[in-house]
Amino acid sequence: MTDGRETTAAARTRFETAPSLTAAYREAVGLGRSLIDCDVCELFVERGDGIGRETRTGPEAADVPSERSAGRAVAEHVYRTGEPLRIDDARRDDRVDHEGDYRSFLAVPLRSRGVVQFAGRNADAFDDRAFGVAVAFGSYVAHELDQRMDDHDGTRDLSITSAEELLERANVIVVALDRDGRIAFSNREARRTLGYDDGGLVGRDWFDTCLPAGCREAVRDVFAQVMAEEADPVERYENRVVTAAGDERVVEWHSTVLRDAEGAVTGILSFGLDVTDREERERALTATWKRYRTLLQAAPDPIFVADAETGEIAEVNEAAEAFRGQPREEIVGLPQTALHPEEEAERYRDLFQRHVSEGGTKRRLPDGSPIYAVRGEGDRVPVEISVETIELGSETVIYGVFRDISDQLAYERALTGINEATRDLFESEGPADVADGVVETVTEILDPTGAVVYFVDEDGGALRPVAYGPSEAVDLIGDPPVFEPAEGVAWRVFVDGETAAFDDVRAAENVYNPETPIRSEIIVPLGEYGVLIVGHTETAAFDDRTVDLVEILAATATVALERAEHEQHLERHTQQLERRTKQLELVEAINARIRDVARAVVQSTTRGEVEQAVCAELVESGAFAFAWIGSVDPVDDRLDVRAWAGDAQEYLDRVSLSLDDANGEPAVQTALSKDSTVVRNTAASMARESWRSEAVRRDFHSVMSVPLVYQRSLLGVLTIYSATQSAFSGVLQSVLTELGELIAHSVTAIERKQALLANHATELDFEIRDRSCLFLRFTRETGCALELEGIVPQSDDSSLVFVSVRNGSAEQLLEAAEAASAIASARLIDADESLVQLRFVDSFIASVLADQGIAVRNISADDAACRVTVAVPPTCDIRRAVDVVSTAYPNSELVAKRERTLSTGGARSLTQQTLEKLTPRQREVLEVAYHRGYFDSPKKTTGEELAAEFGFSPSAFHRHIRAAERTLFDTIFKNETAVSREGGRGPPPE
Repeated sequence: MTDGRETTAAARTRFETAPSLTAAYREAVGLGRSLIDCDVCELFVERGDGIGRETRTGPEAADVPSERSAGRAVAEHVYRTGEPLRIDDARRDDRVDHEGDYRSFLAVPLRSRGVVQFAGRNADAFDDRAFGVAVAFGSYVAHELDQRMDDHDGTRDLSITSAEELLERANVIVVALDRDGRIAFSNREARRTLGYDDGGLVGRDWFDTCLPAGCREAVRDVFAQVMAEEADPVERYENRVVTAAGDERVVEWHSTVLRDAEGAVTGILSFGLDVTDREERERALTATWKRYRTLLQAAPDPIFVADAETGEIAEVNEAAEAFRGQPREEIVGLPQTALHPEEEAERYRDLFQRHVSEGGTKRRLPDGSPIYAVRGEGDRVPVEISVETIELGSETVIYGVFRDISDQLAYERALTGINEATRDLFESEGPADVADGVVETVTEILDPTGAVVYFVDEDGGALRPVAYGPSEAVDLIGDPPVFEPAEGVAWRVFVDGETAAFDDVRAAENVYNPETPIRSEIIVPLGEYGVLIVGHTETAAFDDRTVDLVEILAATATVALERAEHEQHLERHTQQLERRTKQLELVEAINARIRDVARAVVQSTTRGEVEQAVCAELVESGAFAFAWIGSVDPVDDRLDVRAWAGDAQEYLDRVSLSLDDANGEPAVQTALSKDSTVVRNTAASMARESWRSEAVRRDFHSVMSVPLVYQRSLLGVLTIYSATQSAFSGVLQSVLTELGELIAHSVTAIERKQALLANHATELDFEIRDRSCLFLRFTRETGCALELEGIVPQSDDSSLVFVSVRNGSAEQLLEAAEAASAIASARLIDADESLVQLRFVDSFIASVLADQGIAVRNISADDAACRVTVAVPPTCDIRRAVDVVSTAYPNSELVAKRERTLSTGGARSLTQQTLEKLTPRQREVLEVAYHRGYFDSPKKTTGEELAAEFGFSPSAFHRHIRAAERTLFDTIFKNETAVSREGGRGPPPE
């Protein structure tokens, strides 16, 4: 942060003190780039008939041809409109017709002087903060340019005729003292600097008023000597002055003696410049030089500081002296090209200039060859040079950090060698060829004493050498040993799967040969195949980069070994694919038959037809020997056979279908778990499971049992038997599982339809004490009793539930409902009746039972229990209803069961006919309106309120109501006419 502020301050000083307009333009764009991060900053100035680019700066300024700008069209637009402009992406912004590489622009007018513009190659390069800074910067530059232009405008202030007026308007401090040291004249710049109003200084003693006490008398004595003509005035000097606010400023003075017409001394006239900031800058510059010299000497890398313009070396650190083998005095003053090979001086001079303009780090010349530095003794060393441009006052220097990258280049060459060897490794015909290639690559690239590849013996578990070299290593240490399990460091590396590197392997724990001539050693695992060992007779011969290279080669070799092993297994895999293809062909044939099964299921009108059609179609396909469907008998706790197909029905008479046998027939296991059961080989474990021997006796060699489940409720079990082992592949299992789901849905749909036509039902009373029951939770939280009044299913799968509150306050229920995540909204419908409407967005007991074709007759709750009465049609298994309730609410109990005969008269038929003729939307609107009191007199709600709840217009609501009423009356009157005619009644004759 401090460096940034110093850089900006320096840039601002250069701008404000630029000796010419051209220099001021140049310094302005430099100051702009110090404030706003951009790729290019440009300044356009007014040139009579328009604007032209005056100067530019930035890391990419050199890339913009001199004949065009990064965005002239943008600048011209801003100059014409006089308004600042930000463009986030010129490719998408049609305000300016711009074509070029730059996409982001900030352009600000400099009043009538021109435009300053910032450009970026990326879109969205400038945010709101940058825009605000740019506008403020533009105003500042415009003001300064106005000042500069006015100061140089020969036509300005033509009305000034006196010297005093000229001095008053001067941009320097002007003070005149009489012989007594009193202020006879001070101009506006003096008053501004010292903090006084017009006339506030004239007549005051200069020394007492404007000088610090510490130097006051000394300066007064010098002044007295000048007035007595005992001393000449000092041409140029600096001293401190005190402002009206008590602050001190430093002023550089130029003074001259004033004389009257006879030549007598009458006073002194002094011109001053406030140099406080310059003095502070000089102090900061001195501190900066000290800081950089300290950092320079502390740096471990050689650093050469050169003049940015001439390339002459101005400073070096101790590391640079050591690198060159020369003292500082011999290096300073040399051209930067002296640091590089003499025969390539021109190339390195160009490199220096490019580096100065671009900055950053370079390690290669433009042609891709390495950059070399020359030591004092003439050795060429490949280096990486990082440069930074430093502004030290008016001086620009380049810090160049030189890093020896000999080891890094050697590492890169080794990586290249490994990459080239990778191709050969992957083309190897087998694991042994891979091992030979690894040893050859290691010895060529790293030049160790020796390298060995070990493979694990799958039979005995030992690590055995399969490739080693070079031959000189064998002469030195002999043939590599075999490592038995848990023997030597190599075995530990293989088991742990982690690299081990030793500067002296003799000191390693569990070393195989403590007297080995190998001292440095790297051992790298080769996955599950073995290890690679690289050794050298010198200690500490391998650094971290060498270890990295060996690990990279080992990883490559491991992949190559996997590939070679894969190639060896390819033929066997091909044979497996052929067998799988045959299985898939069988599955496809079965799939075709399954589609016939699905058609038969859809066309069936009773559950029995569905079940028999499924069994028959499966067996007739020829893929299966036997199929049957059973359902759970809740009384005997066993499976009852409902349908079957095949020639082995006596099998079901010989096996146990009791649900007490957890290891029983696959159908029993599926009924208990509600999951599919697959037996790939019935001949296995025949002694433990008696059903298997019966199956084998009938050539049933594999079995699959599929649960018929709908909404977590078990409707039955489909079990299929095949004459071949492992007949039920993964694909076939998926097909049969989907068939089970289709059967369950079809059975449920048929039972629902039959339930609507049935004239009797079984009523079940449940008491629920489970905390998860919302009705029970509400009563316990509020102390109220609740009674269900009606349920209206909604088109978005939610349900409107109407509840009456007894023995309590409806407001308490509303409060509790608002906190429940399962309820989207709650509102009071009838305060007198304490009727509340709840919108359930999650399933609850009524919706769960309705999905099973089971109707809810009543729900009531108090703090003791929630009592639910349901009507189970004869087509629905009572056990299923109990199962649904107990699954949803484990703490529930069936307390009563009774048979109920439904009315079969015209009234019930008429109700059913009417409801069936209503559309779902009409029925929804009608029921909600009924429960909300729309039909009461007076109405408890309006059509507009109900329409708003449904999300449509009042006219649409009334259309739904009228349509429903028309349907209701049509059914009533047509039915009444038919009944009258059947009874012999009719209108009287006219």
